[in-house]
Amino acid sequence: MARLLPGTRALRTLEAAARHLNFTRAADELGLTPAAVSHQIKEIEDQLGLVLFTRTSRTIRLTEAGTVLFDASADALDLLGRAVSRAQKLTRGTALLKVTLDAQFASKWLMRRVDDFRKRHTDIELRFDIAYEVRDFELDDIDVGIRFGAGKYPGLRTHRLFDNILIPVCSPSLLTSGPPLREPRDLFNHTLAHIEWSRQGVTWPNWRMWMAAAGINDFD
Repeated sequence: MARLLPGTRALRTLEAAARHLNFTRAADELGLTPAAVSHQIKEIEDQLGLVLFTRTSRTIRLTEAGTVLFDASADALDLLGRAVSRAQKLTRGTALLKVTLDAQFASKWLMRRVDDFRKRHTDIELRFDIAYEVRDFELDDIDVGIRFGAGKYPGLRTHRLFDNILIPVCSPSLLTSGPPLREPRDLFNHTLAHIEWSRQGVTWPNWRMWMAAAGINDFD
């Protein structure tokens, strides 16, 4: 006789409660009330005849049995999610292309080229996932990703699209009313703004790097 096991919803509740060790935070993540989370955990314990959490007035902790089921629940949910993603890709075939990219690249570069792509490929429907984090292609039902980085993504094939060309910019009025700007060193007489940004081993160039490329090594 097959043993009755908790359903997917119950496993999600167990996994969230065990990960947070806090029913209130688990409830916020799942869109439930803390009482509903506590009730579902009690139902799982009654169903399996196990004590999964030890509770005090201030804390909850996993029992040994709870730890075993927490690890198994996380693995099972991850495996199921990846299987669903693969099944969705098989079902929709090649008529739908899902692309993940960040909002800045989407608005400043890609969207101006979408109409031309659709004219060239009338049989392909595009869907966009706007996100900064790197997606899991096996879990998130994504076909293609565009990211700024060094292209080091284990298990994926990458293609370099293009390099960046960086130039100083300023208000036109500054050229007529401010200190003269005839050569790179003249920038020392102005207030300079830049962004400090690094991700996946790639650093967005700042003024020190730009000055060094221009042959100026005493920039502060």
